[in-house]
Amino acid sequence: MDIKLTGPQTSVFSDTTRFRVCCAGRRFGKSFLSGAELLNAAIGVDKRTGKQLSKQTVVYIAPTFAMAKQIMWVWLKEFAPKSYIKKTNESDMLMEFKNGSTIYLKSAENYDSLRGLSLSFVVLDEVADIAPECWSLVVRPALSDQEGDALFIGTPKGTNHFYDWWLQGHGSRATWKSWAYTTLQGGNVSEEEIEQAKQDLSPRDFQQEYMGSFEALSNRVVDMFNRDLNVMPVGDMGGEILIGMDFNVSPMTAVVGSRVGDQLHIWKEYYQQNSNTRYLMDTIVKDFPDREITVFPDPAGKARKTSAIGGETDHTIIRSYGAKVVSPSKSPHVADGLNNLNTMMCNGKMERRILIDPSCTKLIKSLDTWTYNEDEKDSRPDKKSGNDHLPDALKYLVWMEFRMNGGQARNIQITGF
Repeated sequence: MDIKLTGPQTSVFSDTTRFRVCCAGRRFGKSFLSGAELLNAAIGVDKRTGKQLSKQTVVYIAPTFAMAKQIMWVWLKEFAPKSYIKKTNESDMLMEFKNGSTIYLKSAENYDSLRGLSLSFVVLDEVADIAPECWSLVVRPALSDQEGDALFIGTPKGTNHFYDWWLQGHGSRATWKSWAYTTLQGGNVSEEEIEQAKQDLSPRDFQQEYMGSFEALSNRVVDMFNRDLNVMPVGDMGGEILIGMDFNVSPMTAVVGSRVGDQLHIWKEYYQQNSNTRYLMDTIVKDFPDREITVFPDPAGKARKTSAIGGETDHTIIRSYGAKVVSPSKSPHVADGLNNLNTMMCNGKMERRILIDPSCTKLIKSLDTWTYNEDEKDSRPDKKSGNDHLPDALKYLVWMEFRMNGGQARNIQITGF
């Protein structure tokens, strides 16, 4: 099996780290590298021991079934040694080899189909477009019994979960390693074409697509948030605790902070799956006993719930824990609330009045990746991704405590009685 790789591709291919993350610009040769990895994992040699491999379960995962077929199935049929192949299945996109190994091509749209498999090796391609749960809930557990390896590869799409995984490879964990390569380093695109693309694209798009840089998404809802400028170590300085809260079952979310002059310092977050208002408040009062707590919840929580015991509402439940509830009489217009939040992130004088502690990782990621719907007919903030919950909790707090149109709105109305 003679497959020639470039120097950068070889650097990734020859490394024996268990979980490898390769971020690369367009036309770097990601598919070629991925195909070589798949074949080696199925019919090559173990990179650590040098022993011939057999009876391996190898999986390639693309964002969609069509992408898996167009990109990798075509590649495998061209480059897989015919003398090694036992049979292929076009409809299921699997290739069986005479040594007992099988390569499966799967779609991340149906990652649950991987449940029950014991995996030896997996490639997640264009990983920025694959739901993080595909890895955490299905693929990672499926690698455990064989202690299998994984290659994450793709071009960035904002600072989402791909960015988080790439950072792990630059941290202290010995089982993770990361690389970053530009399109030019791939050797498949000329310098002249790169220069032309630089003139044709916006700086952000060029940096992301050709330089493989994790750029902020262009259609972010909270676009004034900057993780380099709004994120820094802040902490609980004592005194009154301010909590923004968004009501859901999965997840119940809240952000916790303090007023410091005309700034808001956020230093803790809550993100509870399969929870409710009472369980979240139980957690909060245990974490902060004997503290003055003011909660700024979703205004919709003041409505009487038929399912609530004795006609309780989310707001009355919060107040029953001794916390003050501050809420407007009705929800602010979406645009007004977001404008207020963005202005607090950075105003016209370049003042940043919201500072977030690095420990609030879910809030930071949500602010970075919450976008408007791409459908031109529906330009509202995306509610399907789940990136809205923590920013919404922050928005409620900011709206009542730091309203930009004058005065402290918290003095207008205190509900829950």
